[in-house]
Amino acid sequence: MTEFEFQIDNFMFQLKGRVLDIGTATGRYPIYFAQKGCNVTGIDISDDALHIAQRNLMQNGLEDKVHLLKMNALSLNFPEHSFDIITCMMGTFSHFSNEEKNNLLFQIWQVLRPNGIVIISSWDSDYPFTNFLSFYNETERKLLKQNSLPSQHLLKMMGKWFSNIQQRAVCSFSDEQLEQLLMDDKLELLRELHQFMQVRFPEIQGQLHITFGKKI
Repeated sequence: MTEFEFQIDNFMFQLKGRVLDIGTATGRYPIYFAQKGCNVTGIDISDDALHIAQRNLMQNGLEDKVHLLKMNALSLNFPEHSFDIITCMMGTFSHFSNEEKNNLLFQIWQVLRPNGIVIISSWDSDYPFTNFLSFYNETERKLLKQNSLPSQHLLKMMGKWFSNIQQRAVCSFSDEQLEQLLMDDKLELLRELHQFMQVRFPEIQGQLHITFGKKI
């Protein structure tokens, strides 16, 4: 199994073993992890999302490398300690109420192996600009913003279940831009562009925060 060292600020871990992506949507993260040699499972409650993910996997020649399942994230049907890394990305976390978020974190804790890593990105409710939620209509945007948390609240919530919590503000780009960069495996370019945007346009940073934690 390939091991790929990954670092965000001073939070470092290796991409290896089994990975679960919750709310996999287009399959962007399973594709990335599979290309790094990980054993990947992606789940989504939407049939349409799973069809899109399967199509994108086929276009990347990875249909045999990623296992897609229709599953409710609030009832993860996996044995305990099944995964080394669990991701819930691009605001999927904001689709859940606060009570559901706590249940989801418990579900993740159960199926994550000791010393496993959880990575969650969530829209920041304190951020005023919502046009970056370009895949959603106005009603959906309002609901996502309502269900989003200030960054410090997410830190506190995750701290109930995980240790070594770290967080940073990310995402200077629209959904379409992120989609294209990630599907083209241009992660390094995305990092460079993000650093440029942080310097040039500091006032538009932070619409999304990404939080890392470890199960001890």
